[in-house]
Amino acid sequence: MDELEGRQKVEILCSAVVAASAFMPFLRVPIIGGIAPFDLGWPGYVIAGLGLVALLGAGSRVRWVTPVCAAIAILMVAAFLCGYAVVTHDLAHGMDGVPRGNPLRGLGRLVASTVGLGWGWFVLLLAGIGCATGQTLADLFLGSGPPSHAASPKGRHEPHFGPVPPGLRRRETLVIREPRGPRHGTL
Repeated sequence: MDELEGRQKVEILCSAVVAASAFMPFLRVPIIGGIAPFDLGWPGYVIAGLGLVALLGAGSRVRWVTPVCAAIAILMVAAFLCGYAVVTHDLAHGMDGVPRGNPLRGLGRLVASTVGLGWGWFVLLLAGIGCATGQTLADLFLGSGPPSHAASPKGRHEPHFGPVPPGLRRRETLVIREPRGPRHGTL
């Protein structure tokens, strides 16, 4: 196997962190402790599966798999944070209709104030962003940008667009001609 590109190194690391974040605490509950997505069932399976698929995509030459998995993971974090905000709001204000003399009136606010966010969602968000921007991070931190053209003949900068078809190897073979006949778009 040939050497991995810088993009692949970054994406493999971030994909492994995405898969591992399924076991990290997303919620803190006072008596229970940290609750991870894997403890909740299908969200943990989806996050771990996304991380594994992204890991396989990062190890291969297929560039679109890892960013797509990362985007889905980021959307899951956004859905989790929105759901957390809705549930804590409902807990805090769900007992507002209870008469003032009822001792259970402040129970919803008490429960909502004790449930907090863990740190796992933040790790998943950062790893998802790392997977989605693997090439940029590799250029910044590993210095694995495109090859330097300083050693090109006569110091010219020639862009690399991939393999050139055999008929277009010389600049003289590509001739652009004006279309024959009346001009299009005139009256």
